[in-house]
Amino acid sequence: MTRNPGTLPLVLAAALLPCLAGCPSAQIVTDPCAGVTCADGEACESGSCVAAAAVDPCPDVPCADGEVCEHGQCVPNEPADACADVTCPDGEVCDAGECVAEQTGDPCAGVTCPDGEACLQGLCVVSQATGADPDAGHTYYMARCEGCHKDDATGILGPDIVGQSGDRVFAILSGAADHGFGPTIEDVTQQEADDVAAWLATLP
Repeated sequence: MTRNPGTLPLVLAAALLPCLAGCPSAQIVTDPCAGVTCADGEACESGSCVAAAAVDPCPDVPCADGEVCEHGQCVPNEPADACADVTCPDGEVCDAGECVAEQTGDPCAGVTCPDGEACLQGLCVVSQATGADPDAGHTYYMARCEGCHKDDATGILGPDIVGQSGDRVFAILSGAADHGFGPTIEDVTQQEADDVAAWLATLP
């Protein structure tokens, strides 16, 4: 007898079905999304393509304490911005979720600093050294420091250094104090550091 080869899989399947039905330990699990191709911006859920934003990838993602799931990944649980949804009236700004009067005018009004220090943006900092040249400091800063601290010294790769004293600038540049990943400039002089500090003191 000649059997049609195309019927062989059907014959085998028919022979196996009773076993699968009669074997309590057998379990057939199918993926409803197997073979489903969705368009860009869509994802398969329960066999249907839905907008990708509608699929929550986090229900089965366990995260450690202090972490939350975002887009299927565990990330540090950053405290929410308390001012994100706060709208303040004119003349007020949000601070820690509360509207407070906006500070205007001279931030150093009423600030008294000890000898050898001067007020800068409301804070007492070591005053510039006598004979320091802010223009020379600006030139030195732009050549050696601007790449990491930005042209206004507020920081990009390195930190905000507005208001640093000449002694602090010298200690950091010479390697006597931690400069993070910044280079040590072995030939820096105290005068150059004082000049840089004098220029930093001119910044708002």
